Amino acid sequence: MVCCHVFGSKPPCSLMKTLAFLLALLAFAWSARTTTAHGSLLRADPPPNSVLAQSPSTIALWFAESLDLQFSSLSLADSTHARVDLENVNFSSDRRQMTLGVRSNLPPGAYTVSWRALSALDGHITNGAYAIFVGAGSIGQSVPLSATASDSLLPLPLDVAARWLNLLSALALCGALALGLLLCDSQDSLYALRVATERRLSIWVITSLLVLFVGSILAQLLQAAAASERSLADVLAQSIWLQTLTTTRFGQAALARIVLVDGLLILFAATHARAGWRTQALYTTLSVLILLTFSLASDAAASADPLHVAVIADWLHLVAVGAWTGGLFALAVVGTAGARLAPTDVWFILLRRFARLAVGAIVLLALTGLYSFWRQVGSPGALATPYGETLIVKLLLLVPLLLLAAINALFVGVGGWRWDISHLHPPISILRTLRLEAALGALVVLAAATMTALPPARSVAPPSLPPYELTRHVGAVNVSLKVDPYAVGSDNFDVRVTDAQGAPLATVSRVTLRFTFLGANLGASSQAMERSAAGAYRLQGSFLSVVGAWMVEAIVQRSDVADDLRVSYRLNVVDPASSRAGDLPDLNSSLVFALLDLMAGAALLVYSQRKHFVEGKFIGAGALALGVALFAMGTIFAPTSAAGVLVNPIPPDAVSLADGKRVYEDSCAVCHGAAGRGNGPLAASLNPRPADFVQHVNLHPDDVLYNWIGEGIPGTAMPPFKDRLSETDRWNVLSYIQATFGVAGTPAPQSNPTAGLDPRALLARSDAALNRLQAMSEVQRLSGDTGLVVTATFHYVAPDKLQFAVSSGNESIAIGDTQYYREPGKAWEKVQRAEPVHWPRFSFAAQATDVQLEGEEIVDGEPCAIVFFRAPNVDYYRSWIGERSGWLRKQQMEAPGHHMLSTFT
Repeated sequence: MVCCHVFGSKPPCSLMKTLAFLLALLAFAWSARTTTAHGSLLRADPPPNSVLAQSPSTIALWFAESLDLQFSSLSLADSTHARVDLENVNFSSDRRQMTLGVRSNLPPGAYTVSWRALSALDGHITNGAYAIFVGAGSIGQSVPLSATASDSLLPLPLDVAARWLNLLSALALCGALALGLLLCDSQDSLYALRVATERRLSIWVITSLLVLFVGSILAQLLQAAAASERSLADVLAQSIWLQTLTTTRFGQAALARIVLVDGLLILFAATHARAGWRTQALYTTLSVLILLTFSLASDAAASADPLHVAVIADWLHLVAVGAWTGGLFALAVVGTAGARLAPTDVWFILLRRFARLAVGAIVLLALTGLYSFWRQVGSPGALATPYGETLIVKLLLLVPLLLLAAINALFVGVGGWRWDISHLHPPISILRTLRLEAALGALVVLAAATMTALPPARSVAPPSLPPYELTRHVGAVNVSLKVDPYAVGSDNFDVRVTDAQGAPLATVSRVTLRFTFLGANLGASSQAMERSAAGAYRLQGSFLSVVGAWMVEAIVQRSDVADDLRVSYRLNVVDPASSRAGDLPDLNSSLVFALLDLMAGAALLVYSQRKHFVEGKFIGAGALALGVALFAMGTIFAPTSAAGVLVNPIPPDAVSLADGKRVYEDSCAVCHGAAGRGNGPLAASLNPRPADFVQHVNLHPDDVLYNWIGEGIPGTAMPPFKDRLSETDRWNVLSYIQATFGVAGTPAPQSNPTAGLDPRALLARSDAALNRLQAMSEVQRLSGDTGLVVTATFHYVAPDKLQFAVSSGNESIAIGDTQYYREPGKAWEKVQRAEPVHWPRFSFAAQATDVQLEGEEIVDGEPCAIVFFRAPNVDYYRSWIGERSGWLRKQQMEAPGHHMLSTFT
């Protein structure tokens, strides 16, 4: 039966239960692993609305969490919606970055980057689009798109229904099994009640398990349909749901849930008739683990905290809801039988125990709820999102639910209070309110299920961008500039001109702002400001129209001085949509949770001491201990952070850029090269090669680049320059690097050996260079249409030696016409080759047809020409040929059912 059998073992005391719970919680806090929530776009290269002097070679997007490789996509289209990319999306090793090749030499115009990201962790789908411009004259061709999700944020009703069904059944299961534990009694005082409720409680548990089993499969089918953009019939027919179930993190969590449910169902059916309290505790533990599978693929699991507190908090939140709301469901189901067949005083013993459990659960709910609000919402403004509005509905439903819980607690006498209701029969006085309380709890769970289908409010709420504010002192005059909201689009510009004492300067006759974009030659625009108060001037408009670095010059005309006062400011302008880093404030979430835990534990301990609530004392003391432990571990493992974000304080005017160029030529060009491509005179002798500024400079903020210049980069040949260059020189050379080599800017002119060459001539030049080699290594990554991926490594030595190894463990050595081969764990075997090894023998040029030059890309620090051609027995080859060396650096081969990517050294 569900409850303790009359001859089962006795349960431990309250102290032992509390200590066991806390030890298990601490163990989980130490070992739990987390995921991140929703594949929100963090940044893009090129950035949204950027203006490029030339067409980019790649599009790169960075996301908040790992993506699913099968169901995430990226494309680039022109104004006619025709694709202009190479349709070769690649993912980084952590799967948080998508990179797409772009066709070479795109004509000037506006282009749209479109992306679709399926989170490999929680299964949520985000998509969006934004514009980039090639050529300064293309800005007005189309309206720039914001990098926000282009689809509706509202979930499908069927998806919400499936999530609600799963949560409701899982919580009902946890609550029913927890109620079974409450019915365990060492004095056997609840025997009559156990007998009266045994059958109904068993049926309720089995029903919950069956509904959860079916609901989990249904939810996974819906998830697979959404991920693949297919119908449910196609998902079933093509076994797509099995792919998502086994290859994605959210699918694996669902699979674990299905296995746990199936195991608990079998265990319960086989043992419940003779179950003691230990078996009942095992049932409850498995139900709690089922709730854990929800947390491991939830929106709350978005923390990089070393203790993974967010997963723990979400799990404890679900456990508390299961104990309270799930217990209400069980009481509502068995209440009629229990109240009719069991004595009133026995019924009140169970209700009093449950009320005490509910009090602890509500305290835990409040604690974890506050933490969840801080993580997922963060600010009152974010409540205007669908997630925030659903949260408000949930909180409104909680108000009457808590009032009913308080009334019932007073009825049964929790905390030293008790209303005299001896003249009322329990079904009349309490059972109806319990059922109403359970109904409200089901509605609260519906709101929670809707929230799990929505992106967190923090990730979709309009970002709160801090304004730009800086005061410059020029002689006896102070000129302050404030830009709000300091982003692409319409901004407010406020200038205040004062004397050395801070009083408004009365001799100012006119203030003009001049805007110059530093990333490309867009020209400069000027606009006179209107006087808003004494010494204060205002201008409003969309003058910062492009993402990137701008120089804003305040030109102050005075009646008592002939020369204008010119004050320059450097602004790094962002797109308000992509600037939503989605990150939390720079706080250690372990410390936040520890603080809340300490506060709740102290309050519960004081309350329990005054009301002689024994269990509350143990729970309060345990919460205090846990809070101290989390605080200590959060302090020990707190991630280090920078003291603050620095922005270049020196405007990149002509003087600064000239000084920066001098410093660069004296100290940097010897390694990084005059063109910033990492190809200076010393580059070949350095390992790793110096950074290519054209590729990398726009990927990092000012403070990171400035720190690298001053402190060097460990593990590379980049030395620290803080003792050789002054602070001003370091900022000036940073301005020069950004203005000269930035991706959005105009790179310095450089020679191109491929210019004017026939692509077939490039192949012939590459064949000749390769055939002069004495040795070479190749790493092949082969994949087929079945999804099988094999990696093979080859080492060639002229004129007749070859060694290769396959990722499966097989390896071989060939010398001339003799080959040695072995499988893993077996001895070497000698065989005769049908054709002797002769290397090198490259002849791509002789076999190639339909040869095309596609563009240029940096590979291993060397600019490479990308040559496309067709050959017998394959669909096509794409070769990356070094412009200086002529060597084959990388090669892609496509054939029917066979795909290969090789890299060479």
